[in-house]
Amino acid sequence: MSLRSFIRSEDTEFAFRIVIGGAIPLLVLTYLGYGQEGLLVMLGSSFISGIDLPAELPRKLGLMSFSLISTPLIFALISFSAAIPAVMYLLIFMLIFMLSFLAPFSYHFGKVAFMSNLAIMLSLGFAANISGYEEILRATILLFCGGLWYMIFASVMHFIQRPIQSSRRISRTIQLTAEYLALRQQLLSATNVSKATTLELSKKQAQISESHEKVRGMLMRDYGYRVSPKSRMGKLLHIFAALVDLFDEAIASTGKLMELVQIEDHDEVKKMLIDINDLFITSLNHLQEKINHPQLVLEEETVRNTLRQKIVRLEEYMIQWRDGVQSEQNTEYDYRTFKSIQIYMDQQMKTLDLLFSYLKDQVHTTMQGVNPESIRHFQTHDRLDIHRLASHLTLKSGYFRYALRVAFTAMTAYFIAMLLNFQNPNWALFTSLVILKPGFKVSQKRLLYRVLGTGIGVILSFVIFVVIAPSHEWNILLFLIAFFGGFAFLNKNYAIASIFFTMYILFLYRFLDRAFIPSALFRFLDTGLAAILCIFSIRLLFPFWENKSIKYFLVDSLQASKTYFVSIYKGLLTKNQDITPYKIDRKEAQLKMSNLMTTYQRILTEPKSKQGNVNDYASWIMISSSLLSVCSNLGLFLQRHPNYVLERMYIIDYFEKIISYWDKILDMATTSNKEIEDVNNEIASMKMEMSSDINRLQDQIAKLSGGYTEITIHYIQEMIFVEELYKALELLENLDHTIRHFPVQDDHSIAIKYS
Repeated sequence: MSLRSFIRSEDTEFAFRIVIGGAIPLLVLTYLGYGQEGLLVMLGSSFISGIDLPAELPRKLGLMSFSLISTPLIFALISFSAAIPAVMYLLIFMLIFMLSFLAPFSYHFGKVAFMSNLAIMLSLGFAANISGYEEILRATILLFCGGLWYMIFASVMHFIQRPIQSSRRISRTIQLTAEYLALRQQLLSATNVSKATTLELSKKQAQISESHEKVRGMLMRDYGYRVSPKSRMGKLLHIFAALVDLFDEAIASTGKLMELVQIEDHDEVKKMLIDINDLFITSLNHLQEKINHPQLVLEEETVRNTLRQKIVRLEEYMIQWRDGVQSEQNTEYDYRTFKSIQIYMDQQMKTLDLLFSYLKDQVHTTMQGVNPESIRHFQTHDRLDIHRLASHLTLKSGYFRYALRVAFTAMTAYFIAMLLNFQNPNWALFTSLVILKPGFKVSQKRLLYRVLGTGIGVILSFVIFVVIAPSHEWNILLFLIAFFGGFAFLNKNYAIASIFFTMYILFLYRFLDRAFIPSALFRFLDTGLAAILCIFSIRLLFPFWENKSIKYFLVDSLQASKTYFVSIYKGLLTKNQDITPYKIDRKEAQLKMSNLMTTYQRILTEPKSKQGNVNDYASWIMISSSLLSVCSNLGLFLQRHPNYVLERMYIIDYFEKIISYWDKILDMATTSNKEIEDVNNEIASMKMEMSSDINRLQDQIAKLSGGYTEITIHYIQEMIFVEELYKALELLENLDHTIRHFPVQDDHSIAIKYS
């Protein structure tokens, strides 16, 4: 990463904001002669600042308010109960368990839990030095004031930084979309669709869906902006809405591109598609650059004009092909496949033009479905749900077992450190809380990076404090630099972050007049002790392996895709239907598919003996991804033809039968009941009927190939439906076979709802 990228990154901005917000009260109060009070106010602000992530202000203020009350309260409870150790230890265990149990359900609440754990650690450290109720109450009030100050500071900074934060996240989404298009380029030159390519495409889809959700977390619910594209935030909202449509079009066209591997020859048209795809990637890169640097002069107009010309040339080629000019050997199937891709490319061109038009303020009309009433339906789901929480109150739950593992390990580390007379045993406790995460690989990496970073941090701190021995003013500056570095590298490189956090803690104890050598020594010993305990805890104490949750994510993804499919079907039955419900269901299906893929990726990071049958999981993912592609194809038809009404009863019958079959598969996956009625004969008969309909429609289209009359278009539209429904049926049949022969974790209940 370049220095410029580092400075402009979200993490660096976050670190600057935290340091400035914490430094202001520290420096002001220190200047006025209240150094100890300034330190406590800064610590209070740090309990809130960790939650100051890019998000809608209402959500952010809600989480900050919770932390504003909970962290001083935790500090006070532990400090007051310190006189009765048994009560204090029980209280700490219960707090750690509760916070660890709740943290995996919500990304943002996970930050609240981290800050609360920090409050536990600091309160244990201060408990030995604070005596009397008045001192405890005074420290609690100062912590509260620090948190309240930071809430005010963060609210002001939110409106200043919101456009930059939103632009940055949209820029990241554009980058991922360009990477997806580059990845699908392989399909244009491949002789077969490899499993690795399909999984890589699914992985990239998951990354884009996650990126979409991060943007929604900034744009869907906030104070003080209009949705009109004339306003800055409104313009970003419209750009994002167009990006989501572009991604949907890309998924649909990818499904068609996968069919090209079955088609030989046609090198000329394939070369056209490669050139067009390259220009799409270049145009998206230009769009990203313009989002990041509006004044930058690029040749985006020239590139888009070239792209537009090539798409026109492709359309002309397809017209000639249709009229039989190109070659008599071209089959009707080949033509329809390339024609579908050409239509999708044309649609993507229109969406790309719309993106640049919004960016350059050339369009001032509101996009369909983008209004205050509809966008609230697209808010993120990152919140706690009581029913979801209740489903995890069992030892079968990975989150429940994780909470037990963390609580027992942290308290064990604390007690052993006390028995060994280690200074500050609360460090051992907090190290356990930081290392142990729900994911096996994440915990392993954190363990290594924590020990390495702590060791280096201790050495650097020794050089600074003992060898260099800077003045008090320099100490404050180095303290703030260490504070900044810890947060700036927290998500980039945890080892470096641990170095800075170790220096920050040692600086903090320096301010509290603690002897440096013992503090540094026991900081390392406490970290080493906790790390050793975590090595055994990860594998032996209430272990939970990700393959146990794959059943929930598979069924959840299939259910969301089925809901998406049904939404499209209902839309086709009604003229000029509001497409907002369709887009909501589309979002849900893409997110649930992303969750399934992310779970699969976590499984691959675990020991091979604990992974289960990864080939089955990969098959489920590829089938689920392909079903999503079929839905995208049908959904784009719905968007392109808002006045179309599906009236052909035999196609309606196919839709109904596929939905019924989908329900049976979901029932089988949910209950693990393989005795559910076998419908192989019925499906085989239905496939024969559909094949017969495809042949019939091909003949009718061929007889009317002299031009695109209304009758011809009518038959082509029927052909689109029957072919896509045939694909959906084949995919469901494969999934049915996979689940019947390789049941989805029969011993685990679907009632446990993971996040």
